[in-house]
Amino acid sequence: MLSAAEVAALLTEVPALPSASTALPRGPIGQDDLDRLFGRAE
Repeated sequence: MLSAAEVAALLTEVPALPSASTALPRGPIGQDDLDRLFGRAE
């Protein structure tokens, strides 16, 4: 279990993380989008 100080430290770091929502494609997701996300299968 985390202490109150450890939780506070984690919460101060969260806003510094990049937002995943800005990287999401708009509209339908195609095979090219999946390849960029997971890498092209060989």
